[in-house]
Amino acid sequence: MKKIFAITATCLFGLVTASVASAQNGLYVSGNFGVSIVNDLTASGNDDEGAWSADTSWDTGYAMHVAVGYDFNPIRTEVEFGYAKNDCDEVDNGEQATDGDVTATTILVNAYYDFHNSSSFVPYLGAGLGYAKIGYNNLNAADWDYPFDSDDSVFAYQFMAGVAYTINSNISVDLSYRYVGTSDPSLDDVDGTTVDFEYNAHVVSLGVKYTF
Repeated sequence: MKKIFAITATCLFGLVTASVASAQNGLYVSGNFGVSIVNDLTASGNDDEGAWSADTSWDTGYAMHVAVGYDFNPIRTEVEFGYAKNDCDEVDNGEQATDGDVTATTILVNAYYDFHNSSSFVPYLGAGLGYAKIGYNNLNAADWDYPFDSDDSVFAYQFMAGVAYTINSNISVDLSYRYVGTSDPSLDDVDGTTVDFEYNAHVVSLGVKYTF
């Protein structure tokens, strides 16, 4: 029994060390492109008529990210630049939006943990912190007197999960999910009124990473 246990332990250790040894350390670049799904958001503020709020819904949009990082195996860190855009679907009580979109331009520092194993598939988890410029652009509806057009720079964060497939020692492709959130942007309306908005999104994307 002890002999069987020793052989099994040796084999498992060999698989783990072989997997780690095959993982490529070093500088890398990556990019991904996918769909962005923005949750229904609420805008609120005060004007001459008192406090008000308006709900908004958004069409499915797109998101893209590029990053430069270093892989220490199994941990990697990176600086990531991202952009996402979603057109407005409806505002307030089901009123059809006539125009407008929301954009998120982000700069985030991310950290990942890669779960290396004996296969070419590598699951991973990650998180990031940084900055986002949230813009509500030319947002308009049928009975509005003027479009809403403003932006704000706010704290941003994200959580990521995915699985990568290793093609060779330099190239891998992956399928990922991320949740992106920010502190509430405070935006200036045309008449100078401050409007507190929200922003959070779900992003599913395909990506590629090249390690030098």
